[in-house]
Amino acid sequence: MADSEKIYGSAAGFIQFDIDEREYNDGIIRDATIRSLASGDLLRISFFPDFEDIPLERGDFIAVDGSIVERTVEFEDEDTGEVVERTFVNFTAKRLFVGETFAVAAPKVEKKKAASGGSKRKTF
Repeated sequence: MADSEKIYGSAAGFIQFDIDEREYNDGIIRDATIRSLASGDLLRISFFPDFEDIPLERGDFIAVDGSIVERTVEFEDEDTGEVVERTFVNFTAKRLFVGETFAVAAPKVEKKKAASGGSKRKTF
């Protein structure tokens, strides 16, 4: 059985996977999955055709505001046969921010001399 409750909120994180697209009456809906900065959970974000002109891709940092539907679904575990509950979070974006600057810093490597002629060490 499934139940759902609609709430509103905001989330931010990096897009974890390639963007999925699906057809909708008035165009294409794009779905992205982010890892929430606040909880660490994976959240699925849906972008309706209103956002079609905004490029999105894996690795982008986004912040969204909108409606959230949490669905709790019961299913039978194939291995154990036990009934298990799982909650899915689906977010529909109403406002979107896409980060424009992103950099990955390389670790700085320092070389230290060994005190007694031994091998050199790298310190990170």
